[in-house]
Amino acid sequence: MSSRLVQRAFPPLVIALAITLLALIPRTVGLADFITIDESYHWIGRVERFGDALATGDWDQTNQTGHPGVTTMWLGAIGQWLAFRDGVTNPGWAGGGVLFLAYLRLPLAIVNALAIAIGYLLLRRLVAPMTAALAAVLWALSPFLIAHARLLHLDALLAGFVTLSVLLLIAAIGFRDVSQDTWRMHKAIDWRFLILSGVSAGLALLTKAPALLLPPFAALLLGLAALWRERGAGALAARLIRTVWRSLPAFLVWLAVAGFTMVLLWPAMWVDPAGAVGSILREIIDNGSQPHHSGNYFLGQAMGDPGPLFYPTVILWRTSPVTLLGLVALIASIAVTIRRAARPTFHELAPIGALALFILLFTLALTLEAKKFDRYLLPVWPALEILAAVGIA
Repeated sequence: MSSRLVQRAFPPLVIALAITLLALIPRTVGLADFITIDESYHWIGRVERFGDALATGDWDQTNQTGHPGVTTMWLGAIGQWLAFRDGVTNPGWAGGGVLFLAYLRLPLAIVNALAIAIGYLLLRRLVAPMTAALAAVLWALSPFLIAHARLLHLDALLAGFVTLSVLLLIAAIGFRDVSQDTWRMHKAIDWRFLILSGVSAGLALLTKAPALLLPPFAALLLGLAALWRERGAGALAARLIRTVWRSLPAFLVWLAVAGFTMVLLWPAMWVDPAGAVGSILREIIDNGSQPHHSGNYFLGQAMGDPGPLFYPTVILWRTSPVTLLGLVALIASIAVTIRRAARPTFHELAPIGALALFILLFTLALTLEAKKFDRYLLPVWPALEILAAVGIA
């Protein structure tokens, strides 16, 4: 009854608006108060060249870097247009160019905040409404996410697009049955959410190369869902064949939508697709597979590759105390349920299982790479906040 009263008093769209404002304030206040090296050395120039290429129709020059950073440059170009409209140009750092940079940062900060509100509305389909609201608040107020969402950079945008793609994919597979207060799997894939997941995946792929981990995750999740639908229906080999046969069309549609989104929004793909894709592959091979040229400092030692303990330590170091307590509470809840050998008392088991699987696979994939930074793990942060909210609830 109390849950229904809360929903009547605060409709989902009203809560989503409040979450947007909650996320916007720390992401937009004081954007002209600081500079970072990557922005000043790389991204301002890339945005300017990207904008010039759009203005002159020189589509090949929209391939500025192998990251590929296309979404960052599109949003930065919008900020540059706003700056020019207000008479703000780039005078360089000696002339106080940080105000110009603030204009470039603003569209990214807004998109990063909107991603949280959209994530909240999606979470309402997957978990209890109060849990969804708590997860969105933790997501909006995560210091690590806030810090990077204020930059003209890649990682916060990647985190938002990747998380929305994963949530949409889970929603395409199943939903929370409000009448029964339990998780139910769709009899067939919900194509609306699958297509939107592909669009979000395409935006993630246009942002940064680690989004290439999304296609194998999508294939795995769709395959597991198909296998679950085939449970108890004949021999294992036959079930596996039917699983692949039934999950393949959905995955191919998802992949095609992601690819179409990339082609549509990256003009370099219109004129030189091989060169555009090749720049991404070279970035992965030449940059990601090598330790950072300046090295790392980890556990009291200077080193190139800090090893497998690095990203688990990042999670402990960068999460807030509230998030850590929520994750501990979730683990404790699962442990108690297993010990009692009882049916789970919480009904978010399938969604949190999918999110936990994503966190595990993404972290393992990054661990295999020699080049490591704490911000590279940012795409799992919203999922960690969601799991912490489930644990608290």
